[in-house]
Amino acid sequence: MKMQRLRILSCLLIVSFVGCKNQEPPVPEITPDQKNQTVQIVKEARIAFNEDATTIDPRKARSLNSINIARLLFEGLSQIDSDGNASL
Repeated sequence: MKMQRLRILSCLLIVSFVGCKNQEPPVPEITPDQKNQTVQIVKEARIAFNEDATTIDPRKARSLNSINIARLLFEGLSQIDSDGNASL
């Protein structure tokens, strides 16, 4: 009984090691037509809000979602320097 368990265990170990060989994924071939094509990289950020903004005008924004969306949209358009003055 003990020898049979040992044989089964050794067979399982051998099968598991043989099935785990390191394979690299195949590299797709590039045709001459594909070499001349330009690749467009899309950089996109998706942010989930629980409701739509009522306005994106930062002066008229009153809801939290409107304020956050306006802040995200206009964040890079102006800066506040070390003196506290706004600059473009």
